[in-house]
Amino acid sequence: MTFVAQRDAVGWAEQLPMWERINNAIVTYAIYLWQMFWPVKLVVFYLHPENRLSGWEITLALAVLLFITAIAVTLRKRRPYLIMGWLWYLGMLVPVIGLVQVGWQARADRYTYLPQIGLYIMVAWSAFDLTASLRYRRAIVGGMAAVVLAALVRAASVQTSYWRNSETLWTHALAVTPSNDVAENNLGIVLLGQNRLDEAITQFESALVLRSENGATHANLAKAFVQKGELDQAISHYYKYLEIEPENGETRNIFGTILVQKGRVAEAISQWQNALAVDPENGNVKSNLAWVLATCPDARVRNDSRAVALAEDAVHLSGRNNPILLRTLAAAYAEAGRFPEAIHAAQSGFELATSQHNWALADEFQRNIALYESGTPLRDSSLTHGHSSP
Repeated sequence: MTFVAQRDAVGWAEQLPMWERINNAIVTYAIYLWQMFWPVKLVVFYLHPENRLSGWEITLALAVLLFITAIAVTLRKRRPYLIMGWLWYLGMLVPVIGLVQVGWQARADRYTYLPQIGLYIMVAWSAFDLTASLRYRRAIVGGMAAVVLAALVRAASVQTSYWRNSETLWTHALAVTPSNDVAENNLGIVLLGQNRLDEAITQFESALVLRSENGATHANLAKAFVQKGELDQAISHYYKYLEIEPENGETRNIFGTILVQKGRVAEAISQWQNALAVDPENGNVKSNLAWVLATCPDARVRNDSRAVALAEDAVHLSGRNNPILLRTLAAAYAEAGRFPEAIHAAQSGFELATSQHNWALADEFQRNIALYESGTPLRDSSLTHGHSSP
C-alpha cells in the first residue's frame, strides 16, 4: 500500500547505492526503538544521511538488533511473546525501512505506528511476568503506568505545538536537524507565500549550499527572484532546475514567459517547444507559443499556420471557456489573413470576458476587433522590447 500511494516518489533509490540504503535501514531500526522509549527531537522530515553514517553508528545499531534477536530466540519457549513481538516489529518495517527508497527521507515517525505494536506486546507481557511476585503488583504497576502516561501526554502536548502552522513546523525541523535542505526549502516556501522575499531567498540559498542539485529549490528560488523583479537571477536558476528536471513541461512554460519579459524570444520559443515535446496536450504552452508566432514584430519569428494550429488546439482543450485563449486564436487567424474568423473569435472572447466582468480584457478585444476589421494583424511590441509576458 505504501508503494502504491507513493509510486511517483519511488526511484530516488537509483541515486542511492544499496549499501547506503542497508546502512540507513539498520540504524533506523535502532532509532525507532530508542524513540519509542525516549520520544524527543521528533520532526516532520528526517533527511537521508546517504554516505554520512559513521562506522560506529552502524556497528552499534547492528549490535543492539542482534542482541535483542538473540534474547528473543533464546527465550522463545518460555517467553514466546518476545520472538513474536520482535518479528512483528522487524517484519512490518521492511516495506518502509528504505530498502526501496521512497522520497528523500531517512525515516518517518508515522511508519512506526503499526510495527511498534510488536514492541508494546513485548513490553506489556514482560512487565506482567516480571512483576508476578510483587506483593502490591496492581498498585505498583498501575502507578508506574500512570507516570509513564503523564510523561507521554506532556511530550505529545509539546510535539503538537510545533504543528501550529507551517512556519513553526519547519523552524522546529531546522532547530533539530540543522543540515536539512528539505526543511530549508520548505521554510522558504512558507516565507515566499508571506511575501517575505529576502528571508525566503536566504532560506533557498542555504538549502542549495547543502544540496546544490536540489531541483525544487532552484525552481523556488527562481520564483522568489521573479517576485522581486530580479529576472536575470531567476533565469539562471530556471536553467539549473531544468538541467536537473528536464521533463517538467509546466516549469518550461513559466520559464518561457520570463524569457519573453527579458526580450529573449528565441529562447522562450525553444522552452515552449521542449515543453510540448514532454507534454503535448498542455494548452497554456500552446497558447503562449501561438501568441508569439502570431504577433511578434519580427517576421522571422512569425509562423501563421503553426500559430493557428496551436491556438485552435489550446481553445479546444479549454472547452472554449477561456477568453485569453480566444484572444490568441483571433490573433493567429489575423496573422494568417483569415480576418472574418479572427473577428468572430474576438467577438466570442469579448462576450466571454464581459460575462466574467473582465472589463480590461473586454476593452482589449474591442480594440483588436477594430484592427481586424481594417484588415490589419496584431503586433505585440513587448515581444521586441521585453516589457511584459504574452
